[in-house]
Amino acid sequence: MTSTFKLLLLLFSVCILTSCSTVSLDPPAVSVVNIRPQHSGGLDFSVQIGLKISNPNSVALPIRGMSYALMLNNVEVLQGVSNDIPTIAAYGTENVNLTLNSSLFSAPKLLMDLIKKPQNAFDYELRGKIDMANFLPNFNFSEKGTLPVRE
Repeated sequence: MTSTFKLLLLLFSVCILTSCSTVSLDPPAVSVVNIRPQHSGGLDFSVQIGLKISNPNSVALPIRGMSYALMLNNVEVLQGVSNDIPTIAAYGTENVNLTLNSSLFSAPKLLMDLIKKPQNAFDYELRGKIDMANFLPNFNFSEKGTLPVRE
């Protein structure tokens, strides 16, 4: 190869890498729509969380997958992952249902707190990471709220 060709190849590579690293996107807005208990078996239980994911960008967001965890009263009790998340259209919104799983053994502190002091509501926080495809940046999210306990 000639030195001119090598130089051009190097400059082209730098331009491509620079353009990929300067992609600036606003994070998608993630909000909890509902939380529903699912079938439990033995000491394991699961919850389905409905999310609304909104894309404030002028380009579609192809999502490779998500990882997420639910905390109740500052104790992580449920976790999950999903690779079945639709692409969020530019300036669009998608509703997504996620399943979180756990075991009663994963939250002994929460159980002890409930035994000592029953509560009418739980503070929750859903934390997660959205992994983007096509060299787009990943996003972290957090949504907080309160869950009333039915009597």
